[in-house]
Amino acid sequence: MIGANSHNSILRSVSDLVVAWLAGASREEGRSLVLIDDTTHIDRASLEAIGLAAASPSVPFAVVARIDSGEAVPPSLGSLVVEAEVVLKTLMPHETAAM
Repeated sequence: MIGANSHNSILRSVSDLVVAWLAGASREEGRSLVLIDDTTHIDRASLEAIGLAAASPSVPFAVVARIDSGEAVPPSLGSLVVEAEVVLKTLMPHETAAM
């Protein structure tokens, strides 16, 4: 088990790595995007690293997160600015097969 200071140091390092990686992609291809398909299936540490990276002053990417209706925004993403909220209808089986 790691202590809180070690956890925070690792989290900061991973967050810095995410920012650096996406900053390089942004310079080449425009603004990058982190897409989280279902926040309930992502581990807490990964969400914390993404949230911390996205809160950086010169953030090189946007975050799009799919959150099931009735689910709360994970605390690690709670401080991010919500630019838009879109409610999608449930796809029928034939619609998913067409994708």
